[in-house]
Amino acid sequence: MTGFNTEEISADSKVDAMFKAGPMQEAKVDSTVQIDSTVINAQNTIAASLANGEFSLVSNTNAFENLLTHVGELSFKESKLSVKGDAIVLALGMKIRNQAEASAGASEVVIRMETNADQTENRVYSLLTATLDVNGLAVSSDATLKLLENEAIHKAVLKMNNDGLTTSGTTTLQSPLSLENSFNAELDASRATLSINNKAAMSDVKVDNANTLVITLSSLDFTSKAETTASEYASYTHDILINMKPYTASANVNNNLRLLAANFINEAQLHAELYKMT
Repeated sequence: MTGFNTEEISADSKVDAMFKAGPMQEAKVDSTVQIDSTVINAQNTIAASLANGEFSLVSNTNAFENLLTHVGELSFKESKLSVKGDAIVLALGMKIRNQAEASAGASEVVIRMETNADQTENRVYSLLTATLDVNGLAVSSDATLKLLENEAIHKAVLKMNNDGLTTSGTTTLQSPLSLENSFNAELDASRATLSINNKAAMSDVKVDNANTLVITLSSLDFTSKAETTASEYASYTHDILINMKPYTASANVNNNLRLLAANFINEAQLHAELYKMT
C-alpha cells in the first residue's frame, strides 16, 4: 500500500494481482484508489479476472459523498462482448440516472440507453434501443419531457431489412400551445413514400396540415392540404396536387382566404405534355 498526505489532500491506492501460468492461464487483479481533499473526495475499485477464456472487469466509483456514483462492467463470455454502465448524479434537487448496455456477438448487436431525471413534478426520460441481426436493423426512440404544466412526448421507430426501409414517429406538445406532428416514410426498390401531418392550436388559432409524397421509378405524386382558422373572422385553406409521369405533368392549386367579410379564392390548373401545354 502506498500513500501521501498533506494539509489539503490525501490519497491511498492498493493493488492485488494473481497470475497463474500453464495450459489454463488465469489472472486476477483488484485495485482500490481513494482520494480525500478539500476539493474532492472519491473512491474507485476495480476487479478484473481472466479464466477459461473468459474476461470480466467491474469498476465502482463514487465521489462527492455519493453525489456521483458509477458502475461499469466489461465482459467477454461465450464469444460475446458486453459493456454496461450505470451512472447516478444528484444535483440541484434532481436525480439524474443514465443506464447504457451494449453487446456484440457473432449474430447480433444490441444497444440500449436509458436516461431518467426527476425533480418533484418535473421529469425527463429517454430510451433508445437498437438491434442489428439477421433480420436487419431496428431502432426505437422514446422521450418524455415534463416541466410544470408543459409536457412533450416523442416516439420514433426505424427498420431496415431486405425489403427496404421504414420509419415513423410522432411528437406531441401539451401546453398553452398544443402541437402534434407525425411522419411516416417507406423506401424499397420500386418506390418511396413520405407523409407528414401537423396539427397546432393556441387560443382561437388552429392549424391542420397534411402532406404526402409518392415517388416511383416513373412517376411523382404530391398532395398538400392545409386549414387555418383564427377565430370566426379569418381562415385559410389550400389544396395542392402535383402529378408527374413520363412526358406529362399536371398541377392543381386551390386557395381560399377569408378575412372579415372578404373572401379571396384562387384556382389554378396546369397540364403539360410533350410539345403541348394547357
